[in-house]
Amino acid sequence: REHGAQGVGAAVPHHADAEVPPAPPHLGVVGGVEGPHAGRADYRETTMPATSPALRYGFERTLTTASFDDVIARVTAALSAEGFGVLTDIDVAATLRKKLDVPFRRYRILGACNPALAHRVLGAEPQAGLLLPCNVVVQDAPTGGVTVSIIDAKAMFTFVDNPAVAPIAADVDARLRRVMESLG
Repeated sequence: REHGAQGVGAAVPHHADAEVPPAPPHLGVVGGVEGPHAGRADYRETTMPATSPALRYGFERTLTTASFDDVIARVTAALSAEGFGVLTDIDVAATLRKKLDVPFRRYRILGACNPALAHRVLGAEPQAGLLLPCNVVVQDAPTGGVTVSIIDAKAMFTFVDNPAVAPIAADVDARLRRVMESLG
């Protein structure tokens, strides 16, 4: 079973003896923290509601029957089928553990690039590299399963005031949406 537009959780550290400030108005507090934060008084889990403005720049799906590693493999294969390679693979949990000594759920940022489309967009708008690569996030969902979030390329390129970029962004967007659809 899959769910589109699911909330995305974020662990927020706080001290057990300190008063916990309320979550910002656009975030909800999720009770019963699970996973690596279970039983820890110094963590709470927050989630963005499905109607969050954050979803205006991406789209997502939660896969409830696949393992995290399987989802990474499926996303990578689906990107490849659409001509994208993964240039970067950032393990956010490992980075936060190493740099801040804090636990975090499995959370990977895959930087996807289609060389032919990148070449076209950079030829039309040399500074468009500031918006590349296209990010795909794979993370443990707070309610179980694995959430895949993909940047909305058309929304991302609204920052670029160059009509030559629009058809390229539309092509990228269509390919990335097919990637999501192929996940099941």
